[in-house]
Amino acid sequence: MYRQPFGDTVDMEVYEEAMYARIVVLEAASQTRNPTADDVRRWEGKLAPFDALSYFAVHFVCCPYDLHRWLLGRETTLFTARLRFASAKEIMERERLEWERDDTGRHVVPFDLALSILSRRACRIENGWAHVDDQQLPEVLATMFRTTTEDLVRLAYDAYDRMSYDHPQVAAATERVRRFLQQSVINIKPVGALESTIEAVADRQFPPCMQRWKGVLDTQHKLKDTGRLQYGLFLKGIGVSHNDALAYWKAHFTHVMSEDEFDKKYAGNITNVYKRDYTAMGCAKIIAHGCCPIRDIEDSQFNESCGVVCARHLHKKAPGRHQQHNKAIGSPVQYFRLLSSLEQEEKSESRPASPFETSDSSDSNS
Repeated sequence: MYRQPFGDTVDMEVYEEAMYARIVVLEAASQTRNPTADDVRRWEGKLAPFDALSYFAVHFVCCPYDLHRWLLGRETTLFTARLRFASAKEIMERERLEWERDDTGRHVVPFDLALSILSRRACRIENGWAHVDDQQLPEVLATMFRTTTEDLVRLAYDAYDRMSYDHPQVAAATERVRRFLQQSVINIKPVGALESTIEAVADRQFPPCMQRWKGVLDTQHKLKDTGRLQYGLFLKGIGVSHNDALAYWKAHFTHVMSEDEFDKKYAGNITNVYKRDYTAMGCAKIIAHGCCPIRDIEDSQFNESCGVVCARHLHKKAPGRHQQHNKAIGSPVQYFRLLSSLEQEEKSESRPASPFETSDSSDSNS
C-alpha cells in the first residue's frame, strides 16, 4: 500500500533505473488479461530491489494530467493483480489497517471506499459507513490504494517546481523517463512538436477559415463552440491524433483557466469528436454559420458556387501548379490535402501522408 514515504538515500542511477523498471512492469500488467501467480511473481521480482522507491518516483514522472490518468489505471491494475494472490487480512495487518466489525462480523468501512460495491447493492450502508464482508475487502483495498495514489500524484504535481529547483539532477532524470513514457510506451507526441508542425504548415496549407480560427486560438487561447467544433474537426480530418489534439487544446486553454476546469468542461467534448464518426465540416456548412472569411472579402462573387472562390484563392497561393483552379473546393480538408500534394508532387502523384499522421497511431484504442 506504500503508506510510508521512501526515505533512504540512493544513487541517481538506481533512482532512474527504478522509474524505468516500474513503467515497464505497469505497462506489462495492463496488457495481461487474467494474470497468473507466475506473472505477478515475475513483476514483483523486477520491482523487488526498489518497489517503494519506484512507486513514489514515478509520481513526478506522471504528474501532468494526461500521464496522471495513465498511471492511476495501471497502478490499480497491478495492485489488484497482486491482491489476487495475497491475503487481504495480511495486507491489513502489515499496513496496520483496522476497521471495526458489526454484529454479523462484517467490516465497517467509510462508504466512499465501497462505492463500487454499493453500486451493485451488494452491501449495507448505515450512518455513512458500509458493511462489507471478507470477500469484498480486496475491492475496498483497491479503492483505497487508488485514492491514496491519486492524492500523492497531486502532491507531486504541486511540489514538482520546487523539486526541480532544489534537485536539478532528479528533475533531469524525471524528464528523460517522462519522454520515454510519452514517446516509446504510449506514443504521445510532445505538445511543442505538434505546435511546431502546425506552425510550419498553417500559413502555407491551411485554408483562410482555419487560419482565422488558429489566429483566434493563438491570441485568445480559447474558442467558442462553433470555432472549437470547426477547427477541431479540421485537425482530426488532416490527421491530428486524439491524444495530440487533447494536449494541443489543453496547452492553449490552460493559459486562461485551470487544468481542472479544462478537464471538466472541455476535454470530454474533444474526446467525443474522435470517438464518434464526425467528419470535418464542408464549405457550405461553414458559410451557413457565417464563418467564411473569403465570403467577407469577395462577397460579390458568391453568386457562384461557394467553393469556386476558395479554389481561386488556392490558385493564388500555388500559381502555375494548380491547373484545375476553377474546380470548386468542397471543404477545408480538401484544400489542405490539395496544397499538400502540390508541394510534394515531385515525390508522388497520390495524396501524401499528412505531417500529423504516423504509421503507429496512438488512437487505435480510442
